[in-house]
This record gives sequence, C-alpha cells and structure tokens, in this order.
Amino acid sequence: MNEVLPADDRKVILDWLRPILGTVLPGWTAGTRISPNVTPTNFILIKQIGSLEREISLDEFTIAFQFFGPNGVTDDYDRTRAARIVLAQARRLGARRRGTIPLPDPTDPARSITQATVTVLLRGEQQ
Repeated sequence: MNEVLPADDRKVILDWLRPILGTVLPGWTAGTRISPNVTPTNFILIKQIGSLEREISLDEFTIAFQFFGPNGVTDDYDRTRAARIVLAQARRLGARRRGTIPLPDPTDPARSITQATVTVLLRGEQQ
C-alpha cells in the first residue's frame, strides 16, 4: 500500500500569496517565521493552527495569517484592511473564512497585530 503525505500547507499558501501581494497589498511581505524578539512591519506571518484528515489523501487545514502593520499602535485600519483583502483573495483557493481578531504583539504587548483565520482543503502526495 502506498503512503500519502499530507499537503505542505504553508508552501501551498505562500506559493499562492507571494505572487499576488505586490498587486493586492503593495509593500507587504509574507513568510512562515520571524526572528526572535523582532517585530516586523507590513508582514504576514502564516501558521498552521490545526488539521483534520477528511479522506486518505485530503486534509482540512486551519491557517492563521498574522498581520504586523507599520507600527502596531495606530495602524489598526491598515492591519484590518490587509486581513480583509487576504481573506477575500483566499476564496480563490476555496478557503472558508473564519474571521479576524486583534491580538497583542508577541514581542511587544504595547503593540497589536491582527489575526485572520481560514480553513482550506488540500490534497496530499502519493508516495
């Protein structure tokens, strides 16, 4: 019996998001990690926060997009707008939107970030 590797959800998301960022959110970048004790600006951190096997080769991933704006203090509009744009674009992946919430910046509690969450179905790779 051949094994099925789950899809690389972060790679799929980055491969989808990076090419459109320059058009839909000029000046923003995205990635799956930030350096310790660094608060990036105009950056989208992508994290998998859950997964569920739907079929042998189909998984449902819950993906969080964390939006770090220009300054984390007075940039709520910028962060929320960026989140809304990405959520709208995520429909092209067949993603279901779960909404946005404000969170404290993990390295500086005086600053805020915005988190948007989606779920997406992705096929795995046959080995």
